Amino acid sequence: MYYSPSRKFLFLHARKVAGSSVKVQLARQHADDDVMIGGWPDAISQGADYNKRALRAAKSQKMAYTKASIRNFLLGKGFRPTPKEMNRLIKHHYQSQFGLEGAAHANAASLKQGLGEGWDSAFKFAFVRNPWDHAVSDYYWRNGQKKGVSFKEFLHLLHDPATPDPNEVRPPIITNWSVYTIDGQIVADFIGRFEKLDSDLADVSKQIGIDLVARLPHSKSRSNTKSKSVADHYDDQSIALVHDIYRNEIEAFGYQVPF
Repeated sequence: MYYSPSRKFLFLHARKVAGSSVKVQLARQHADDDVMIGGWPDAISQGADYNKRALRAAKSQKMAYTKASIRNFLLGKGFRPTPKEMNRLIKHHYQSQFGLEGAAHANAASLKQGLGEGWDSAFKFAFVRNPWDHAVSDYYWRNGQKKGVSFKEFLHLLHDPATPDPNEVRPPIITNWSVYTIDGQIVADFIGRFEKLDSDLADVSKQIGIDLVARLPHSKSRSNTKSKSVADHYDDQSIALVHDIYRNEIEAFGYQVPF
């Protein structure tokens, strides 16, 4: 998630809907009091730097911060934790402070409780994606094909979370529904669509006063390694599985099979 108390907005970061790229743009234009959980390695690699609040969050864990700094100094990498280590320290700090469930992809209920009055005053936005496209993207992001798990097997893992997952392909949250809903009700002020990302980001940009469209980076491109079309991944059974797994999103946003 990304929360700006001074500019009064909250980005509810759903998985596999260009959220990391949006965070990079936000981090490039951050205020000192902004809170970003997750995404720091991408942001740093794309020219952003830590704001004051992020540095305070990492340094609040004095022992872990100092150990990582000394280790990297001895390796000739400078006296500071790596971006990956900083990301972990920042996540841990805010998970403890706000009591968040899901950290970078924190659910709306825990954010509302953790932010208190800040939740009520913030403009809250999120993005959604066609579930049949989302499932394919997630499968490749989770390295299903490299771990010897077929796409249909992946869908069965999503459909029944109790199914053993020895290859650890199942994502930390099955769908994004809890990211922008509480008790089944959408709580975001704006829900954009991945399918018209630029135009919806332009609308958000006007609302929060930050340009999210220009030079939008493409983070986490590993998910784009698929060689088949989305349609080629499906048969009647797998189409039905996605419909069942993402039932809430399909009903709320009117998504249909895109092929």
